[in-house]
Amino acid sequence: MILLNDMTYSIVIPAYNEGERLGATLEKVLQYVRQQGWDAEVIVVNDGSRDNTAEIVRGVCREKPDFTAAGESRQPR
Repeated sequence: MILLNDMTYSIVIPAYNEGERLGATLEKVLQYVRQQGWDAEVIVVNDGSRDNTAEIVRGVCREKPDFTAAGESRQPR
């Protein structure tokens, strides 16, 4: 039997111009993951945002060593 706490999760958050709310969202997600005791990664896919989304993700990566960014998609808008 596999228990939920024994599984590894990948949480993918798509982001396009989410600078105003992304910081708070990531804090809540990371807090929930820790509370659950999950072995998890959080991946933010920044789809060419024109605001400060990328800077926020980089800042969270610097502050939280357990958080990893996974590059950006450069789709034209």
